[in-house]
Amino acid sequence: MLRKYSSVVLVVSFVALASSGIPMLATHGSASQHLLHPVHIVFGVVMTVAGPVHAAFNMRPLLSYLKKRPMRIAFAVSSAIMLLLFAVGMGAHD
Repeated sequence: MLRKYSSVVLVVSFVALASSGIPMLATHGSASQHLLHPVHIVFGVVMTVAGPVHAAFNMRPLLSYLKKRPMRIAFAVSSAIMLLLFAVGMGAHD
C-alpha cells in the first residue's frame, strides 16, 4: 500500500515543484516569487522523502533498466548534466 502512495506523492510533489518553480524563474525578484517560495520548499522536502522511498520499492526494475547499455549511457549523461547545472548554480551569484 505504501508503494502506491509513494508514487502518487512523488507525482503530486513534482507537479507542485514545477508549477511553483517555473513562475519563480519567470518572475525573478517579484512579490509572486516570495509567495511561491514556501510552496516550493515544502514540496521539495516532500519529494526528497518520496523519491528514495519510491526508488526503494522499485529497485529491481531500476537495476534491470541499467543492465542495458543505452540506459547506462542515458543515466551517465543525465547525471553529468545534473552535476554540471548544480555546479553552475552553486557558482552563480545575484
